[in-house]
Amino acid sequence: MRELNRNVLMETVKFLNKIVAYKKSNKMDEYNVSLMFAPNIFRTISGKDPMTIEHIEKMQIHTHNMMELMTSFDYIFAEWLPYNHLHETKDQIVESCL
Repeated sequence: MRELNRNVLMETVKFLNKIVAYKKSNKMDEYNVSLMFAPNIFRTISGKDPMTIEHIEKMQIHTHNMMELMTSFDYIFAEWLPYNHLHETKDQIVESCL
């Protein structure tokens, strides 16, 4: 993956994890966020294509992959994250957004 694409994906997933940090108040857990954003990140069909069983199956796989990106963020992107990020708690990450 090109560096620019990787960085955009990494920042997007970090942002989505911040949304999930407030799941008690916004009802957006990992699954709900993945369900909403996977079609935009893993585009498989155009708006003109008819929806088929194959497209629905692909979307289920993409939703699962999006959840994996979010829940395994530190593992997947460890090579490109600053050292101190790996030692931040979720509360510290949320505080940095406020």
